[in-house]
Amino acid sequence: MQVCRRPEGHYTEKTEWHQAFGYSYLVMRSEGKVMGSKVYRGKNVVENFLNNILQEEVEIREILATPKPLVMTAED
Repeated sequence: MQVCRRPEGHYTEKTEWHQAFGYSYLVMRSEGKVMGSKVYRGKNVVENFLNNILQEEVEIREILATPKPLVMTAED
């Protein structure tokens, strides 16, 4: 076991080890439309999550780089 000393003089003893076994996320547009989602359980969870979330960033940046024309009516 490992004992950690805090600056204020209190001590903490680590008794558990937490390991990630899965993740899920949902990608939504600002108007509430779901763009994508991912659920994963398996090996290399952290590495898999980072790869997937970085790919989501690439796709979002591509969408934002090509803006759609603003369509407004007289009521708007």
